[in-house]
Amino acid sequence: MKKLNIALIGFGTAGRGFYEAWQQLGTARFNIHGVAVKNGEKKRNGLHLEATTDVLSLINDPAVDVVVEATGNVKDAKIWYEATIKNRQLFVTANKQLVAQLSGFGNQNLLYEASCGGALPIVRLLETCFPHGVSSIRGVLNGSTNYILTRIFVDGFSFNDGLLIAKEAGFVEADERLDLDGGDPATKLRILCRHAFGIRLLADDVAVFPLLGFNDVDVKFIRRNKLAVRYIATAALDEGKIVARVAPELVAEEHPFAKVLNEENAVSIIDKGGESYFFKAKGAGKQPTGTALFNDLEAWSQGFRYKKRKLAKAKSSPEISEVIVRTAVDFRDQLTAETIESWIEGGFRFYRLRCYLHELAHIAVVKSGEACVFVVGKEVSRQRFKPESVLSIEY
Repeated sequence: MKKLNIALIGFGTAGRGFYEAWQQLGTARFNIHGVAVKNGEKKRNGLHLEATTDVLSLINDPAVDVVVEATGNVKDAKIWYEATIKNRQLFVTANKQLVAQLSGFGNQNLLYEASCGGALPIVRLLETCFPHGVSSIRGVLNGSTNYILTRIFVDGFSFNDGLLIAKEAGFVEADERLDLDGGDPATKLRILCRHAFGIRLLADDVAVFPLLGFNDVDVKFIRRNKLAVRYIATAALDEGKIVARVAPELVAEEHPFAKVLNEENAVSIIDKGGESYFFKAKGAGKQPTGTALFNDLEAWSQGFRYKKRKLAKAKSSPEISEVIVRTAVDFRDQLTAETIESWIEGGFRFYRLRCYLHELAHIAVVKSGEACVFVVGKEVSRQRFKPESVLSIEY
């Protein structure tokens, strides 16, 4: 059987992970024909091939069957992808921003499992395991922020120290705001909604709440109430309309999401029949991303393709949810809230309210980092959060 020739674009964290997965699993079936990098002068330990900086020349080499893109460069990656269409090559990518921008769906030369869940094959599961459809999907889709939360609540580090440790471990994007402001999990959620519901979401269709305002007062509040906080992306169908959000969410300590630790990703799916499914795997770092890229290559060689379908335009549904907001600024007059109560802890005012999430997400004070919003999970929605005495709280 003829080996498939691979052009590997990029040799950073994801590219090196793919190269190591190929060395371990795929040398009998696949051959790395060439590697393209941005800086040809940089020494790359472990790379046994001479790298080129001429990406398009490598892609246009008639011997190349597959292009594995692992750079995160959106603008150039689109050019490279268009070249593979002309060349009738497979394009495998971890580039979530690129995938979210592509208007086509079900392109027979495109696979992108690595863009959504690391080692968790969630796209393939949605494509193959739910023939009757999905009613909701919820997930911890960002291993970087989950790693930070684990360092805070398991190891007792501050938010800033947890972020520093995550950077040193190679789990945080070069632009840390892509992880911390919710852009990364929101993009992944938009991609998953294509496969779960056949719906194309735009960025404004997702209510996004950042983790950037998280501080030590929030940690004390969460611990006092015996809760866990997870950065959860949610999308659900509601009478033909879709509700989509990314937010720090308060869940019970025994909740399955509370057991998702370090750089793990997890997804909970409810199908149209009401059955519930839970999947978990490592989601950030070299090995999970590299393995996901390689698994796409394996799946394609065995005949797997994404289903062709016409994507429907999203019809967003406003969502009323119970939330806790910690802030130094009073913003109640900017909301149409059903109920509001407030108290003081650690010099900050906490609000407990029910309101429209999209309304709350667009308030400038929330996006400025001066506030942190926690969605209250259903299983703890009736829990008492307000302390008996707001003047003397012991931790």
